[in-house]
Formats: sequence, C-alpha cells, structure tokens
Amino acid sequence: MRCFGQDIKGCEGNYVLYKKIVLNKLKDSLKREDKNSSRDVARSTFCYLLSSLLAPNQNGSMSWHLTGYLEDFDMIGTYNWSKFIIDMLRKQIASSKTLKVGGCTMLLPFWICEHTRLIRPKEDEKFPRFMKWDLDKLHNKIIRLKLPKLNTRYIIILLSMTYVIFTHVLILISFK
Repeated sequence: MRCFGQDIKGCEGNYVLYKKIVLNKLKDSLKREDKNSSRDVARSTFCYLLSSLLAPNQNGSMSWHLTGYLEDFDMIGTYNWSKFIIDMLRKQIASSKTLKVGGCTMLLPFWICEHTRLIRPKEDEKFPRFMKWDLDKLHNKIIRLKLPKLNTRYIIILLSMTYVIFTHVLILISFK
C-alpha cells in the first residue's frame, strides 16, 4: 500500500502488517495536509479496522495482501466485504490449533443466539438482526450452564464443522 511501503520494505510477499504500524501511519496522515493525506487517513483507518476488528490474525495483525484491496479507492465499495469477513473467520477457526482464533470473532455470540435456544430474542423482527439479541442475557446464561470440560481440539473440530451453517446464517442476516 502506498502509505505503508516505506515502513516495511520487502514484506509485500507474505508477511503481516501490525496494528502499531497502521496506527502510527494514521497519526502521521492526520498531521499532514497534502493532496494524498485524506486518502491516506481513509486507508489507514480501514487498515486499522481490518487489523483490529474485521479480519485480524491470531497475533493482532493483518495479512499484507489485504493492503492491495485499498489501492484503488474507487473499487473498495465493490468488494464483497461481508463474504471476506465470514471466509476469514471460517479459515481462522479451521486452522486454529488452540482456542485463540483470529477473524471477526464478535460474530460468534450472534451465531449462538441464532442457532440455539439459550435465550429468546428481545424482538423477533429487528433490523439489523443483531439488534434483536441481548448479549448480557447470553453471557449470564452461559455462565450458569454446567458444561463438561472438553478438550481444545474437540471444540475446534465442532467450530470447524459449523462454519457452513454460520456462513449461511450471516449471509441471510446481511440480506434481511
């Protein structure tokens, strides 16, 4: 990416971009007032969202190849970001050897709400759909459950098996 190239020379092949570098570039871009500063602020902000919320790796970074999607500013809105975020989470779950998973893990509680009967929705018809769930109630319910101790590998296998259902639910949620 144009505004990160000088910080990480030679990493464009297969390395990662760390949040700290992205945040520093964002701060630098905010201080500048040249013809590229507003686009660099937007790129840095989007990179920060990707690396911290939407598509982080397990170590809190983002794959360097994602910066290529931010080069052509006019194309950013044409990419299927919902599919990308779901695919990234699925890939992170499937490849994880521990319970530390990258990707947009904040989607998982909503998946639990949609696919179990642990709690009832606040309202049946709500848009966007995540608004119909009270995650405090879910948290309290899960804490009160007496779950058997499962080994980590078993949990990862279960999560991997559910990614197809999860993907379809999120696609449906995004279109309702």
